[in-house]
Amino acid sequence: MRLTILSVLLIQFAMQSQGQQPLLDSLKRAVDQYSGKHDTSYVLLRNSLTVQKIYHDPSDTTQVEFIEETLRISQKLNFPKGIMLSYQRLGTVYQFFLGDPLLAIEYYQKALEVIDENPKLRIHTPNCQANIASIYFDQKEYRKALSLYKEIDAEFSENTIMAQYIANVYGAMEQYDSAIYYFKETIKKASLLNNIIVKAYAHNALAMMLTKNGQLTEAIPNIEESLRLVDAHQLELVRPSAYTNASEIYLAQKQYDNAETYANLALELANKINNLSMAVSAYATLQGIYEAKGDYKKSLEAYKQYTALNDSISNAVTKRISK
Repeated sequence: MRLTILSVLLIQFAMQSQGQQPLLDSLKRAVDQYSGKHDTSYVLLRNSLTVQKIYHDPSDTTQVEFIEETLRISQKLNFPKGIMLSYQRLGTVYQFFLGDPLLAIEYYQKALEVIDENPKLRIHTPNCQANIASIYFDQKEYRKALSLYKEIDAEFSENTIMAQYIANVYGAMEQYDSAIYYFKETIKKASLLNNIIVKAYAHNALAMMLTKNGQLTEAIPNIEESLRLVDAHQLELVRPSAYTNASEIYLAQKQYDNAETYANLALELANKINNLSMAVSAYATLQGIYEAKGDYKKSLEAYKQYTALNDSISNAVTKRISK
């Protein structure tokens, strides 16, 4: 089973964007109709539009080009905040939507360099650091991830909910009791802060940890609560991990029809947002479902798709490392 980490930065994007499609349209018009010269206000307007676009339309293939243009304008103006935000946004797009974590780290590090040179921007440090830590997590460098998350928690505890990330790492290290404890703490804090996005994600991840820990009867209510929150509040940021984890949890529970439904929903969404890692996970789950159902032809087809995509990701990473 794969546990997906939700980005601190993406959570902030979602909190700024939730239910604000009219704001997205308004910002598009404002950028298109901007009559003044390219100044810092224009840069900040473009960055605000980027936040809305990332949340509402993550499959937009023009994102990188748009952010790179914002970066060029910021550099021409010698505007540190604009430069830092552009690097940060590029890191987010490459990490979560284009599947290039190594290039994402390069952009996060560039953003941190700008922050180091401009102490007033220090409030943005945990965003970049936490996303780097999530890449360590995905690369199974768990102790590095845990160390960085705890460092952020110690220094920026008032601004972030690090318990969810610490829980993820403990889960990956198979220390399930610790993971369950931290996810329950996350739900408590998210409820107090009325942070629906984090709450939905934490219920989702807690269900996964309970399943792994053999607490099957407790897992289903948590994944169902996550799915309910996703649908009720249109939490597109959480939907990919909710579908992915729901399919795996239902498979573990031998609820094969539910598992197949959510695996196919996850695959459909993965294709829509061009998330190869998510597609790999969906095919792996489908292979297990069809095998359990005795449909060995479909099981083999899913396995072939899984292998082909997994090899594609591995080759892409190898090429990036060799450059």
